[in-house]
Amino acid sequence: MLLNNMKLLFAVAMIMTGLLMVIFGNTWGSLVFELLAGSEIGLWLEHIVPFLPMAVIGFGTVLFFSGKQG
Repeated sequence: MLLNNMKLLFAVAMIMTGLLMVIFGNTWGSLVFELLAGSEIGLWLEHIVPFLPMAVIGFGTVLFFSGKQG
């Protein structure tokens, strides 16, 4: 029971974090792009950064519904 509640709490926290990432994308996005600009691999990672909020929300949603039956 406790483990299930912890999993649900973590899933909700991931979803809320993803939503905050969407809302405040200009703040954290510019910082991340600035940090990645100096490296060679950063040029490749810059293609993934805009999709991070969707990935966090998606993983949280999958985790939220993973224990539900029917």
